[in-house]
Amino acid sequence: MATPLPEHDRTAWLEREVERLQRLTKRLAQVGASSAESLLTLEDRGDRLTAVNSSLAAANARSSELVAEIIVKNDQIRELNVALSASNARAAEVVAQLEEALLQIKTLTGIIPICMHCHKIRDAQSDWGKLEKYIEEHSDAHFSHGICPACLDEHHSGA
Repeated sequence: MATPLPEHDRTAWLEREVERLQRLTKRLAQVGASSAESLLTLEDRGDRLTAVNSSLAAANARSSELVAEIIVKNDQIRELNVALSASNARAAEVVAQLEEALLQIKTLTGIIPICMHCHKIRDAQSDWGKLEKYIEEHSDAHFSHGICPACLDEHHSGA
């Protein structure tokens, strides 16, 4: 059995124990408050993570929709490119045909001096010649002669 302490020692010991218990209580209160804050912080973080995950799921769904739209648009662009290539090929054929036709065209331009009575044409050397000859020399046109009904009546009516 332990020997009893004298009264003044017991009082000092009790005071020390009370102080120690007060310090422990204060520390437990601090740790408890800190733990409670940590729990609240963890709950807040969990709620935030849930919200972020929800937002990410929505963003992923929207991304998938956009990717699908992009694939459709790319297919449409591919089809348009094929059609454009075909149109360009047709246009190139037409341009080639027009260039070939242009090579065959000779044009008469400017003022051509012509006699108002006999219809002869004056050339660059101031010589007068037949209209047909001038046109054949300055273009790819050729003439065949015939007679119109009015001239037939006027020039060959009595024959």
